[in-house]
Amino acid sequence: MQNNANRPINETNLLHRTHLLLEQHRAFSNQQGERFNIFSILKMERKEVETHSRFIYELLNPHGRHGMGTTFLELFITDVLSLDNQRGKYTVKREDGTDEGRRIDFTIESADSMIGIEMKIDAADQHNQLYDYFLELKKRATNKEVRLYYLTLFGTQPSTGSLNSLTDKQYELIAFSSHIVDWLTACIKEAAMKPVLREALVQYKLLIEKLTGQRQEFKMELAKQLASNPNDLQAALAIEHAIVKSKIMLQERFWTTLKQALESQEKIVAVYGGKSIKNISKNYYQNSKGNKNIGLKYPIGQYADMNVYMYINLYSWVHYGLRVCDEHGNAVSRRDIKNDIAPLLPTGNAVNSKKDDWVTCYYNDEQTTQPIVKFAEFGDSFDTDPVLLSLTNENEVQKLTESIVCHLLKIEEQFSKLQKN
Repeated sequence: MQNNANRPINETNLLHRTHLLLEQHRAFSNQQGERFNIFSILKMERKEVETHSRFIYELLNPHGRHGMGTTFLELFITDVLSLDNQRGKYTVKREDGTDEGRRIDFTIESADSMIGIEMKIDAADQHNQLYDYFLELKKRATNKEVRLYYLTLFGTQPSTGSLNSLTDKQYELIAFSSHIVDWLTACIKEAAMKPVLREALVQYKLLIEKLTGQRQEFKMELAKQLASNPNDLQAALAIEHAIVKSKIMLQERFWTTLKQALESQEKIVAVYGGKSIKNISKNYYQNSKGNKNIGLKYPIGQYADMNVYMYINLYSWVHYGLRVCDEHGNAVSRRDIKNDIAPLLPTGNAVNSKKDDWVTCYYNDEQTTQPIVKFAEFGDSFDTDPVLLSLTNENEVQKLTESIVCHLLKIEEQFSKLQKN
């Protein structure tokens, strides 16, 4: 059998032609200025509160600086929530506090409806979160209809832990990739006579399309190519079946290399979220109900009467830091210990750093050039994160994991000094 591994790529090769098409699309996008996105430049793409919550609320607020009154809100009611519009009769709130100390991302109240919207970009569901929101809305509603919505990038299901006993008839799924993009398209049309506002809306829509991997012109061109050539289509279908396997292999390589690097530092490393590195990497992509909080952990010391572990966790992005654990190494919430330790350590830059079951948590060491590993973005965009692409190179994986270990050791050193004091 002829070995084709080193055969030169020619213009009849599907992957080569697809790559050329992608490069042409990127060049065209840059000519149009699409790649100059203010949210991306300021590294605000995935910040739920600072970017998405504030921007969407500003549009929904009838008194917002857009000066469009209830126009955007009415479009949201009809196009996103699929409800009959009651003109001028809605009250909109953001970060609406509950009796349980939680905050509903958005509430919209009318004469006969009490609406709650929980938005997720990267953050994990909290225990009983949607269940508690539903009870809160019911309590406020009196004789009003309660509508609870779960807004994610692709309309994914909430976790069973968040739902508790809620049924699928008690909440609805909405997605940035469809509902919000369509809404923004309608808003842009309405803002045609306000060029500054219109361009801000265009920028935000382009951001959502980037986060959800939507480049319509490129997709249509590629689709036409596949639909007109049976050999290309057959090759694409074969590739489709191998994509998930390749993602699994790359994630497995990352965890294995990181574990080996830590063990070379004499750390007693355990895998959590599954039986093995192979198991957690496979379930992350193949099992829709699989545990998305996975990773490695190892003990680093004690504080008061509790063990302290270093956790390297993956939900959407890899993040790591100190957690208080019981005798089995399972993380527990100890606000008293967090309040003692956290102020004496550098402030974590990850979302979980604000949670009680993390003492401190980081995406990366901001003082170095250490990159952030964003596994959830694998395939979400045609402009794939170069860090993820680098995982195809074993030497680059080695450099990446060494940079993470270097920061982990720095955190440990800071904790050790704290113990001595």
